[in-house]
Amino acid sequence: MTLQSNVSEPVIRNGAIRPKSAQISGSVQRRPKENSGLPDVSISDALILREILQTRGKISSLELSRKTGLPLTSVQRHRKRLEDRMIQIIHSPVYNAFGLRDILVDIKTAGGLSGHAINELKDFPNVIYLSRVQGDTGFTIRTRILISSNLELANWLDRIKAVEGVRDISWTETLEEIPHNTDLMQLLNLSKIIECACP
Repeated sequence: MTLQSNVSEPVIRNGAIRPKSAQISGSVQRRPKENSGLPDVSISDALILREILQTRGKISSLELSRKTGLPLTSVQRHRKRLEDRMIQIIHSPVYNAFGLRDILVDIKTAGGLSGHAINELKDFPNVIYLSRVQGDTGFTIRTRILISSNLELANWLDRIKAVEGVRDISWTETLEEIPHNTDLMQLLNLSKIIECACP
């Protein structure tokens, strides 16, 4: 989909982002060429995404406008589109603050019975996530359950095993999240789009 814009695209010089002085009225924002391997986002999108990713979304549209050099109304429009199409906004409880443990359970089913097993698991009161996944061992049902003790975990695993069609289960629990330094801008090819703004 091609977007029309009345907002000037920013220019990057010496690490600073400045809007072009001339308005591009009714013109099309520059986008990656077809088959370039770059995502279909404009330079404005990429600049806004960079700030959102760096701040984990904890940034106001006013601050985004200041940092990108884009008008506030343009930032608000681009941000809404990005949040609708490209960014997941998730608010999730810190379960251990409530004395709960978050357990990931992978479930293998007998042929043709995965749908029945899923319908049964939907009704489990402590299931907070349910999906079908595939890997080197074939298709698996993946679910997350909340429990408060090892005894409760054993009881719920027994209940899952008793569901018709379930033939094998395995479970894991995250003990620690390890900080890492993934450059999402580079990984998502957004840095290359921003480079297109450089004269």
